[in-house]
Amino acid sequence: LGADIINVLKERDIDTTALKIQGQLETIRYERTYKNGLLVLDESHYFDEIDYELEYEAKNVSDGKVVFNEILDHFDITRTEEVVKSERFYRKLVERKHG
Repeated sequence: LGADIINVLKERDIDTTALKIQGQLETIRYERTYKNGLLVLDESHYFDEIDYELEYEAKNVSDGKVVFNEILDHFDITRTEEVVKSERFYRKLVERKHG
């Protein structure tokens, strides 16, 4: 662990010697400006999984939703349950441990 992380854990009285690395999550981020916003594609690798997360960041939420839905419709992408990548990693970790 990096010194910054160790310091934060110690500030919270977490024994860093008891921690054990359970896996690794690596994300490659692709960004492109699109229609006054930022289109982001995350490619995440953990265990034997590769998953993708598409986001559209805009100054105005309602305008951003319109553009994002246009993108999904244009490429025939079905929107699925939104689960943050750390949770997807954790679910896979539990699945691997408990079969």
